[in-house]
Amino acid sequence: MSASLDPGLALQELLYGLLSKTVTVYDAVPQNASFPYVTIGDDTAVDWSTKTTVGMEVTATIHSWSRYNGRKEVRETMQAVMRLLGLDHVPDPSGVFPLTFPLRFRQQVIGTYRIVQHGLEFSQVLEESDGITRHGVQRFRFRIEEV
Repeated sequence: MSASLDPGLALQELLYGLLSKTVTVYDAVPQNASFPYVTIGDDTAVDWSTKTTVGMEVTATIHSWSRYNGRKEVRETMQAVMRLLGLDHVPDPSGVFPLTFPLRFRQQVIGTYRIVQHGLEFSQVLEESDGITRHGVQRFRFRIEEV
């Protein structure tokens, strides 16, 4: 690809900027970080170019972390992520997680790419071995093309 910015990096920058408006996001978690928070984890990128379009299919994994007694807080954080990515169309009556980005951000330009399709691939909530920490995992798939 002739683009000036790696698609995984471009997507990470977009996700970080978007999520950090509502939730605490770390690339490297400080030792005494306050819960809840979100980290942007592993990603993959696969070429899906055609004869007329240069494109990539990129996955991004977002991890939500909580020490709330139960799963409520981690699930609320995961729901906030869904809303921020325009993948949840149920309004939040409490107003706890206000939308900071349009519900649909397809065609959003990131670097020299444009998002043409995105969605949730899977989500899961786990209890960490310490018995206290709850860990939410969400993997999203983005199809992006060069503009």
